[in-house]
Amino acid sequence: AQDTERAAALIERHAVEQMTHHRREATLAKWLEELPEAVVRSRPWLCVYLAWTRHWRGKRDQVEECLRYARLGLQTAGLADDEIQLVRGYVAAIRAHHALTNQEIERVIEMAERAIAYLPEGDYMRCEAAVALGGAYWSQGDVEAAIAHALSGQDTERAAALIERHAVEQMTHHRREAALARWLDSLPDNLIRARPWLCVYLGWTRYWRGMRDQVEECLQCAEQGLQAASTADDEEQLIRGYVAAIRAHHALTNQEIDRVIEMAQRAIAFLPEGDYMRCEAAVAQGGAFWGRGDVIASQRAFAQARTTALKSGTPVMAVPSSCYVAEQQTKRGRLQ
Repeated sequence: AQDTERAAALIERHAVEQMTHHRREATLAKWLEELPEAVVRSRPWLCVYLAWTRHWRGKRDQVEECLRYARLGLQTAGLADDEIQLVRGYVAAIRAHHALTNQEIERVIEMAERAIAYLPEGDYMRCEAAVALGGAYWSQGDVEAAIAHALSGQDTERAAALIERHAVEQMTHHRREAALARWLDSLPDNLIRARPWLCVYLGWTRYWRGMRDQVEECLQCAEQGLQAASTADDEEQLIRGYVAAIRAHHALTNQEIDRVIEMAQRAIAFLPEGDYMRCEAAVAQGGAFWGRGDVIASQRAFAQARTTALKSGTPVMAVPSSCYVAEQQTKRGRLQ
């Protein structure tokens, strides 16, 4: 009996460390299962940890029972008020994850918000509550909230996947380059470097934020990532097209006119009709021809940008392109 009490005390003290720093939930589960049921039920923290390990082991029909015993134990365990609040926060976070697996979205949000209110900044289970909350918002189609909560929950892999999937939408339909830049800056550098698309988006947001001395490094990382990543040929062509389009814009700011035209033409050759970045490449090309004084070629390029913008469903890009077309027509004396 004395040994089990000692084991229980050690598990209570080191359980979170095992879950967070070592990802040894399986070991923690084994320790808990070896303790007498009466010992576990008499200690609220052990009930919490048992519920958490059973959730992740797929024994989800047993989770709520463990959490009820944790709540009951608070009445007799003699814990300080701040520790009671922690236990309640952990219970709410686990219930949020449990509800997420059952697609009970309103309950996920209720429990996750309760956990976040109870738990201090930096607590492991506060992160887990944020992850569950992000999952709930994602299922409702609220991409921005899903990414924000994935990041606050330190679920960077999930955040990276969401950003990859929705970055172009954020740039084109919502003009949310600032939000995209903020998300990317929150990801670990090694995670971005391992994903060519994230390198591309980072290069594009840094270009528009004026951090242009960092753009080429991002684009080179994207190209290097293609060599290591198992990317399909059509996706590799898209990435190379985006890289070329960004290089065209970068060259335009440096007044490297020949390079603008070279990179823009490469991007247009790589990218399909209706792609947002094909429009951007055509805009850069129009600017280069404008700089050369070639009014006809400039008008043609801006007209192509306008057509592509409309095909891509981004009329916000068609407006400036139309204005540029009109300017070239004015130069030619074609006012109708």
